Amino acid sequence: MLGYRNYFDNFIMLVIFGNIIIMCMTYDGQSSESESLLKQFNYGFVLIFLLECILKIYGLGLYPYLYSGANKFDLFLAVLSIGDFIMDQVDLKSNKALTIAPQIARIFRVLRVTRVFKLIKSFKGLSSLIQTTLLMMPAMLNVLSLIFLLYFILAILFTFLFKDIQSGYVLNSDNVNFKDFGNSFLLMFRMSTGEDWHLIMYDCMAVNSVYSYLFIVYVILIQYIMVNLFILVIMREFDEHFYNTNNPLNQYQEDL
Repeated sequence: MLGYRNYFDNFIMLVIFGNIIIMCMTYDGQSSESESLLKQFNYGFVLIFLLECILKIYGLGLYPYLYSGANKFDLFLAVLSIGDFIMDQVDLKSNKALTIAPQIARIFRVLRVTRVFKLIKSFKGLSSLIQTTLLMMPAMLNVLSLIFLLYFILAILFTFLFKDIQSGYVLNSDNVNFKDFGNSFLLMFRMSTGEDWHLIMYDCMAVNSVYSYLFIVYVILIQYIMVNLFILVIMREFDEHFYNTNNPLNQYQEDL
């Protein structure tokens, strides 16, 4: 039975790859014949995924089937595919009550792309990588909170120092300035990406050239120290949960 299950899983994996390729073949301005052919292929894939759900429910039972999060996701995609099929068959133009249906159908079609996530459970390394990424979220939120605090404090400081500068290489009187906290905060974020921070520094040096040190310290602090802190958190979590073979996460996956 285990061998048959492996064959079945490999077949479903190939079907997912085929479905992704068919969805990638859609383009703007394609002929009606091509569109109809791709639609028929999609209907075939929908039928296969429905049969997968039905066979699993028949073999496992409804409640054991729904116990797995992956199976719930598969069933959700199957139901969405049925909704997409119904939308294709209904004459939407003749029914005024269904004027919003084309937008809903587009959402259904976009969500079909999420079938690629079904491949995650087929690759243990990728599955471990994603689980490790989820485990590092609390530490990442702490780093993001620290960065937000720096943005907040420095935005207030820069507003106090440079609120009167309304023109320059980059600064203007519209929204690229330090005249209020909102604009300052957005400009601090822009400078943290490295975009024209030196030109903004030159504009603000018109007040006092000493203030250039503030920009240099800010760029070093955000672009180097904070980014490296992100990397440090990521490497620590991966070393603890992904590379360490004795950690509980790997032991749990081996038991599965």
